[in-house]
Amino acid sequence: ARRGELRASWALKQAEQLPGKGVVGVVERVGTTFQVVLGSSDLLAEHGVAEGQASALDSVAVGLAINGVKVATLHFGDQLRDGAKGAVAQLRSSGLRLAILSGDTSE
Repeated sequence: ARRGELRASWALKQAEQLPGKGVVGVVERVGTTFQVVLGSSDLLAEHGVAEGQASALDSVAVGLAINGVKVATLHFGDQLRDGAKGAVAQLRSSGLRLAILSGDTSE
């Protein structure tokens, strides 16, 4: 905002966390309310939002919809560090049984 310009603030009116799916809620700005959905493509579809671009294999896609219109897709991902494959192999060769515990889905 430019100097002297008023900034309208957003107010959270309602929010519901849906484990494994995302968050839905209602926000208000300057007397106007907006339904916001942030989450998986399945959650957006449950709220009548058309599925957009699929996630790449190395990332997770999170969609953002406002009043039933998809306005953004965020992609989150991790890259393996150099040497990770060798470190895991070394741990396995020492007799350890390894498991990855991550996220809230069975994938």
